[in-house]
Amino acid sequence: MSYRKTCAEISQSALVHNIQLLKKIHQHDGISRSFFCPMIKANAYGHGDHIVSRILETHVSHFGVVLIEEGISLRKHGIQKPILVFGAFDHKSAVQACLEYNLTPVISSFEFLNMFSKEMPLLDPLSFHPGFKFPFKIHLKFDTGMSRLGFSFSETSHLKKELLSLKHLQVDGICTHFLESEKNPSEKGFTHDQLIKYAEIEKMFQGQYTFSHCLNSGALLNHLKPIEDFQKTSTHFGARPGLAIYGYHPNNDISIGLKPVMTLKSMVVQKKQIPKGQTVSYSATWTAAKSSDLAVIAIGYADGYLRGLSNQSHMSIKNKKVPVVGRICMDYCMVDLTDHPEKNQISVGDSIEVWGPSQSTSASAPSLYKLSSLLNTIPYELLTHVGARVPRIQVP
Repeated sequence: MSYRKTCAEISQSALVHNIQLLKKIHQHDGISRSFFCPMIKANAYGHGDHIVSRILETHVSHFGVVLIEEGISLRKHGIQKPILVFGAFDHKSAVQACLEYNLTPVISSFEFLNMFSKEMPLLDPLSFHPGFKFPFKIHLKFDTGMSRLGFSFSETSHLKKELLSLKHLQVDGICTHFLESEKNPSEKGFTHDQLIKYAEIEKMFQGQYTFSHCLNSGALLNHLKPIEDFQKTSTHFGARPGLAIYGYHPNNDISIGLKPVMTLKSMVVQKKQIPKGQTVSYSATWTAAKSSDLAVIAIGYADGYLRGLSNQSHMSIKNKKVPVVGRICMDYCMVDLTDHPEKNQISVGDSIEVWGPSQSTSASAPSLYKLSSLLNTIPYELLTHVGARVPRIQVP
């Protein structure tokens, strides 16, 4: 039970709308591409991975996480679809966990590959997941320019030879990750160069994998296509969108009809009047220019409403904007009700929108794009900062 009204409302209809829109874009050229893997790492970008996975399971082919722990949690909550684990691990128990919970590792180095090849034969088959079948499926990740996880282009020949000796492992997929896919794909920049490299890797491993996937949100929304002719009729060019699922385009000035899924709400816990000259909150960063009416709101930076928004942002109550005044505290913040036309009708317990899907009217709560701009950051960071003590509530 929650004893305060602070919560993140997760819209089922918006989430399904976004996934259907993205799948339509993925099939835009009339080709049926079967790999569609929403990324629900980091608690589904703050939205609640159990909620999101249950809503989307019938709409997708796979789910993507980073931590083995995230994959185990999904399995324990009844998720049956294939789960790709994109993160690194450094202990042989990770191999046991993947087999026990039927998680598909995305292997990005010889160290991880060797760990699987050495540890798997030593494990007791009785501890494997009931749906496990030999050979064990893996995906391979290639670094084509991100300089993060992945086999380098120069390692591909050696990798191909190494895989021939690993009879208990099967390459189910290959992938890479773009570093600036949100930019115009017609420009010959990093993405173009990465595609050239990736096309060569696809050629080298042709016939050895089922899926090839590299379309993150930016690449998918930019209608990025394979370069090589042999791929233009392929079903392999798979998608694994992240941010777009939750209603945001990586280029925030582009609108294609995505609907933000999360509305962050809180409540008024106290009202008070302060005289002209009275300061508000820590370090006295805001002073009342006249006699003022304040409301104390039950949300703070421990909940993900970051301190950097102090004296910069606003919230929405009874469809009118109210500015945030004074330093945002760990558990609370204050808003100025003085100029609100219905301030006398605002009461303790009333709901207030901290951020929400509306982005155009002056009466709305601020959009995540606006808040991100104020903080010189990106929507990803704000979404994933919504604290664990904020309940995620599924709404229609």
